[in-house]
Amino acid sequence: MATHRLDADDRTLHGTFSAGRTPVLTVDPGDSVVFTTLDSAWSAGPWPGGPDEPWERHPAWREGTGHALTGPVAVRGAEPGDTLEVRVVDVVPGPYGTTFAGGRYGLTEPAVLTWELDAAAGLGRNQHGHVVELRPFPGVLGMPPPASDVGVGGGYGTASTRRSRRGPGAGTSTAASSSPGRCCTCRCRSPAGCSRPATATRARVTAR
Repeated sequence: MATHRLDADDRTLHGTFSAGRTPVLTVDPGDSVVFTTLDSAWSAGPWPGGPDEPWERHPAWREGTGHALTGPVAVRGAEPGDTLEVRVVDVVPGPYGTTFAGGRYGLTEPAVLTWELDAAAGLGRNQHGHVVELRPFPGVLGMPPPASDVGVGGGYGTASTRRSRRGPGAGTSTAASSSPGRCCTCRCRSPAGCSRPATATRARVTAR
């Protein structure tokens, strides 16, 4: 079983699930993949200030895309109708993070928290001095919908696939269901790869 690496760059970054996207890596069942990824906002660095401050996005970002995905990865031998099992082995946060809030959860004014993350200590500290324990998870992990269901602009953003608004769309997994040590399963609906983001994540993929 081999270990591969995919970095978040112009070749691997995208923001929709699409069966028409060519896999950037093909692995065998049981292989491991180490991903480096962006945050959901495609940030190219720490947030610079308040909620109205502009910030730099990665050059691969395009208007209307969803979360930053790294991939796609194809599993050799997987066919439509199979179920892919992905075990998230570890998630290592980068040095910074951002929390966007406001307009919901009782908050009427927008707010941004900027975090310095200490992966070794497992702690994050924001600009107000608040310290929290880190519980990292990859973000979004999923499969594209069938090739016959191309969505708007040839693919589906990460929000629409989670809601599965059009029946048997892409299967995705988020939050605690894809935390380190957990197994996630996605149904193959087309002979294409698995697209996923995270923050320096190592995942082991099997097909069953």
